[in-house]
Amino acid sequence: MPETPVLQVQDEEGGILLSVSEPGGDLQWYRDGAPVKSATANTLAVEEAGSYYVTVTSEDGCTAASEPFSVTSLGNNYLSQATLVYPNPATSELFIQLPSQVQSGKEVQLHLYNLQGTPVAASEFNHVVDQPVNVELSVLSESMYLLRLLGEDLVIVKRVQVWGH
Repeated sequence: MPETPVLQVQDEEGGILLSVSEPGGDLQWYRDGAPVKSATANTLAVEEAGSYYVTVTSEDGCTAASEPFSVTSLGNNYLSQATLVYPNPATSELFIQLPSQVQSGKEVQLHLYNLQGTPVAASEFNHVVDQPVNVELSVLSESMYLLRLLGEDLVIVKRVQVWGH
């Protein structure tokens, strides 16, 4: 039986890049349970929303699958660019300020993922224009994380570095 592959997630300038270390077998990437055509390399540039995972098949025909990673939006739009996330790198706390185009009173879900795609923190807040939201980070280890903000007509993904606490 091959080792279970572990996804690495990189928030690149143009989107999200998924990767897996040398698997010791043949790879196949999947989106929403269906094979991604010609996607058999160690990396996959995500081009559309969906639930992604990769399988590795050993020479003896045994297969192991990674945990899935859900991509809800590629989010390289105005709202994403206008969202302030500071300080970044952060130590014990992070502030998030959504642009004024997001109406006050709208519920926003906040999710933090490690680079393996595992959720490490989640919360909800009601957006108030021009008031940043404080996120406590002191329980997180030093690493890079993906911050995902979800709301009505809102999907934003940002990279956050935690260090020095």
